[in-house]
Amino acid sequence: MKPIHHLCQGGSAAAMLRASLREPVIEILDDGSIGPLADVDTDAPDARVAFMKALFACGGFDHEDEAKMDWYGELRDMNRRFGQLVRDASEVVIWAEHADAEQALRRRAHWWLRDAAVTVSEIDVSLRDIARSIPKGQALALDIDQAASLVSARTPCTPAMRAQLANDWAALKQDGDAVRVCESGRLVSYPIDRYDAEFAALASTAPVKLLSGELLGAAMHRSGRSDLFCKWRFAQLIAQQKLAVTQGDLRNLDSVWVAAN
Repeated sequence: MKPIHHLCQGGSAAAMLRASLREPVIEILDDGSIGPLADVDTDAPDARVAFMKALFACGGFDHEDEAKMDWYGELRDMNRRFGQLVRDASEVVIWAEHADAEQALRRRAHWWLRDAAVTVSEIDVSLRDIARSIPKGQALALDIDQAASLVSARTPCTPAMRAQLANDWAALKQDGDAVRVCESGRLVSYPIDRYDAEFAALASTAPVKLLSGELLGAAMHRSGRSDLFCKWRFAQLIAQQKLAVTQGDLRNLDSVWVAAN
């Protein structure tokens, strides 16, 4: 008999589920709430790869490691994981809170499963909040009763809901290079530079370190976006001469100080 498969956004959430559940846990690391999606579910995701390369170039990672990164292989592997759900699962349980990345993943999963003869259910819980609540040094896992309670309370997806969410993903793939925000249960697309004016306004005429709480931290707090996304947008603002570099080397954003231009 085919097992239940659990699907979630990658990172600590996936690690926690793997440590807590007996069934397979499938993680997806790509954040579908940002960047172009038109080719993400294909074997030739050229636009998505170009976006990922630009994004991670601002992440402060080792340049040699970046050069060795096989983005095509990574994205194709994620598609392979979705295909695995279609073939190998008796039921797919989607773990998705009301956050942008998770809601994008939720819709993407339903698109992949749109014609699959498989039961789909959902659990609306913030695995990140649960992970943060676990004391430092303690194993990153749900206790047995908590895991059983969450799984038993999963909500079955009706055919109408599955079709609607699959159609949502199909529409999102046509919205170009966008940022997607969960608003009243819907994912709404905005231009990729949605936060740029607000980010630029954080800088003053006095130089401030780019990767500081005053600048990067404030941008993350106001937008709800990751540090990687915010670094990338600051790099774009510098390239567009909307922020002036007063000190440092752009190849190492940790060394950069900026001021309003």
